[in-house]
Amino acid sequence: MSKQVKPYPLRLEPKLKQELEKKAKASGRSLNTEIGARLKASLLTPDEQFLDKVDLDTPEAMQLLENIVEKIMQKKSK
Repeated sequence: MSKQVKPYPLRLEPKLKQELEKKAKASGRSLNTEIGARLKASLLTPDEQFLDKVDLDTPEAMQLLENIVEKIMQKKSK
């Protein structure tokens, strides 16, 4: 059984609400889910934000990670 989340009244400026509603519709999410996703993303570190956006199952991403590791190893050996 999932835990019910208590409603939280949130006041938004009309223009901000309209913009969020547009973004929610474009991403196929409810306004509440859109706001939650954006708040959650704002709490991530820059590294976590990057990794959250990157599809690590692509050859390009793997190559990028290999290059990063190589540079780190070179700096450590100096």
